[in-house]
Parts: sequence; C-alpha cells; structure tokens
Amino acid sequence: MEHLKGHSTPLLTGHLNSEVAWVGYPEEEGANSRALLSTAADTLLSQGAKKVIGPLQSSTWNPYRLVTESDASPPFFLESPYMFQDPAPWIDAGFMPRYGYHSTKSPLQDESERIRRAEQRFTENGIRLRTIRRENFDSELRALFTVSLQSFAGNLFYSPCTEEDFLNMYLPYREKIEPEWIRIAESDHGVCGYLFAVPDLLQAQRGETVTDIILKTLAVLPGRNYAGLGSVLVNQVHRSAADRGLTHAIHALMYDGNVSSNIGKDAHIIRRYHLFEKSKASGS
Repeated sequence: MEHLKGHSTPLLTGHLNSEVAWVGYPEEEGANSRALLSTAADTLLSQGAKKVIGPLQSSTWNPYRLVTESDASPPFFLESPYMFQDPAPWIDAGFMPRYGYHSTKSPLQDESERIRRAEQRFTENGIRLRTIRRENFDSELRALFTVSLQSFAGNLFYSPCTEEDFLNMYLPYREKIEPEWIRIAESDHGVCGYLFAVPDLLQAQRGETVTDIILKTLAVLPGRNYAGLGSVLVNQVHRSAADRGLTHAIHALMYDGNVSSNIGKDAHIIRRYHLFEKSKASGS
C-alpha cells in the first residue's frame, strides 16, 4: 500500500495481485480529484497492472464502491459516507462503472412452508441454530472467521485477512452487539454458517422510530449439505425483528451476481453501487 507522490493530498494505491491494482477514495474534489485519479491509474498501468479498480482501500474488508443510483432514501447504518462521493471524477479520469452491487428493502417476510421444512431438515441432520454467546465472544469470532474464509473465498476481488485483523474489527463491539442479531448454525463439527444483522441505528440518530433491520453479512460453508441454510438464518432474524416490532429488512451491499442477492421477496432496490475500472484497453 502506497501514497501517490507529487500531490498535496495523499491517495492510497496498491495491488491485489500482479494484474489488478487498486486506488482508494480521494480526499480532493472536482478537477483536483479527477487529476489525482488519472495520475494514479496511469502510473499503476505503466508499472504493469492490466487494470485498476476503485474505490477500494487494500481489500474488500474495508469500505469500497460508490453509490451510482438511489431511491433518495437516507443512508442506512453500515453505508460508509465515502460511498456517497461524486462518481463523476472517476468517469472523467477514464474509469468506467464495471462491477455492480445493490441494497434492497422489503417487508419482513412471513415464514413459508419451504423455510419450515428446511429448518426441520437441518435440525434432523444435527445442525443447531442459536445466537452468539457474548461470554465466549473471542472464541465465537474465531469460529466465524474460519467460516468466512471458506464462504467468501470465491467472491470478486476477495483477499483473506488475518485472524488478528478480523478480531480487531469486531472485538470493540462486544458489549454493543445484541446477541439476538448474530445467528449461528453449528454441527458437532463446528460452526457451518452465520448471519450478522443490526438495527438501523441511523434512524434513531435522526430521531425516527427504528423500523429496519439490516442484514449485512451472510456466510455459509460451501457444499450441498448446507444448501438453504442461508435462507433459514435470514428467516430467524426476520422472525426476531418482527417480534421486536420492526417492520422492514434491508439486505445490504450485495454483489449483483451473488446467490444471496436472491434471498427475499417483495424487495425493491434502494441503492446501486459500482466499483470502477480503468484498463490499458480503455485508454488513458
């Protein structure tokens, strides 16, 4: 990870691999931002990268993407303010919106017969569904980390983080996280899936009644034995949210091609995001 030299405002840049480089969020605006992005991309391409993507800061564990379409609803909790930067300087610098993501909002779902059958099947096969145990928070996080590495390995531009980095991201929230919103599936062999959710705390900050639960991270081990487990975990959170008086679910920041983006009915897209790309083929 490096700072682009020759400009008063630093811009983080780096490489995901020998062919793909990345550029972070610029702090400057307008023409200055365009010049900064153009210089950064051209430098990385001249150094051998075949394409440059951004905004992305080191890895997809950190904030990335820009909002490219919105229904004008206010930001929800977990949407980084950086995502709302103007995409125009990226386009002016020769980048194109290349990789799409979206967030949806839907009424909390009633439990379907299909979900009930799936939950019963998993129970009969020895899979237990529970909430996270705060008293064992460290060891619980280590188990979730192991599942994350396997579940996300095929995700676009994914690179693994260390267990230490993963723990440092979540340990500060030990006393703030409500166990009800972290659902875990486990067998005698260990954790095989989890769902991380959180109420939309920005609604409360705006003085509004909190009505939305945000489903942020869904991870399930690969394999046919776990097909449908994600839907069961989602249903459990929907059920708990309804019991708490919430009314809607936001399925957040999903890659357009992910299977998990198909979970949820009666959903409408509230936001679209993109990672931008500049390559040698696209010119400078």
